[in-house]
Amino acid sequence: MRIGFDAKRAFMNYTGLGNYSRNIIRSLLLHYPQHEYFLFTPSIEHKDFYNEVKDLPNITIVQPKNRLFSSCWRRYGITPLIKKLNLDVYHGLSNELPANIQASKARKMVTIHDLIPFKEDVFRNVFEDYFYRSKLRSAAQHADLITPISKATSLDIQKMFGTDPQKLRVVEPPILLKPIHQYEDVLANVKIKYKLPEKFLLQVGTVEYRKNIQVIIRALKQLKDPSIHLVIVGRKTRFARSLIDFSINSGLKDQVHFMDPVNDDELACLYLLSKAVVYPSLYEGFGLPIVEAISYGKPVLTTHGSCFEEAGGPGAYYCNTNQVEEVAQTISRMLQGDHAQMLEAGKQYISRFNFKATADTLMVCYKG
Repeated sequence: MRIGFDAKRAFMNYTGLGNYSRNIIRSLLLHYPQHEYFLFTPSIEHKDFYNEVKDLPNITIVQPKNRLFSSCWRRYGITPLIKKLNLDVYHGLSNELPANIQASKARKMVTIHDLIPFKEDVFRNVFEDYFYRSKLRSAAQHADLITPISKATSLDIQKMFGTDPQKLRVVEPPILLKPIHQYEDVLANVKIKYKLPEKFLLQVGTVEYRKNIQVIIRALKQLKDPSIHLVIVGRKTRFARSLIDFSINSGLKDQVHFMDPVNDDELACLYLLSKAVVYPSLYEGFGLPIVEAISYGKPVLTTHGSCFEEAGGPGAYYCNTNQVEEVAQTISRMLQGDHAQMLEAGKQYISRFNFKATADTLMVCYKG
């Protein structure tokens, strides 16, 4: 088969959507190397991934001839290339398809991760949300098959767009988990480099309203234990300023620490150095930090219901993250309890998020 991908995120994004796109491509290269893969991207920024795939005999990287019109190329220029390259399948890996994709006879698939642009948030850009909503609607309408990354997202798509369930196939994300022992020699260096406190909770993700970081700060205030710190790692949005002010006004300036995104190896070290992980998000498409926390042997607090229980299974502490007192009690349990049995069950559960399972499911989808 000749399979094309919208690989913009794989080559230009270092976090969630980028990691997902790269791992999808890697899983197929590993388990189905007999097929040809065409990666469409307007630019190359992730040089490591580019060097990883550029010389492979079954990989073709497709870019626009004129970079000045790359956005127009993604919207309208890819579809003629699908025909020219005689592709059997075109798969949009990050919520969108070309605007004129209906003109293509190739099998059209799109992975929809979440419907965040449809969720209210006064801190987001309303014009960007309008643009992304239109792309999501178009992709859902014109795709032959939609592959949401969780059952929760699948239900959201059905509710929002009235999509026929037969047009949806959940494909759980492939997650690359590295062995813990490879980080043992560098843990001390990371701790010194970032001046990490001895006892800290870790929250990973973009600093924005829906991540619900504010409930953890309120819980820390209620716990009244100055030895417990919160380390937040992620890109800051304009909501971050109000959150920083909130932590200062709460008297927790010295206990709440904001860090910019770090590379994968340093992030692994942060997980290992933490006492526990918190992920009280109000809405997600999946919840990768939950899986990562369990894989690194750390108790994790997250939100009851939705996709969060799909990610953590029996390996996480679930609570009502709108209730500060319940969150504070759960943090105390995590810091004081024995988690061995829970984490063992969690590790067995998250083994399902592997390259082969994802590649096998996708290949069934590609064949139609």
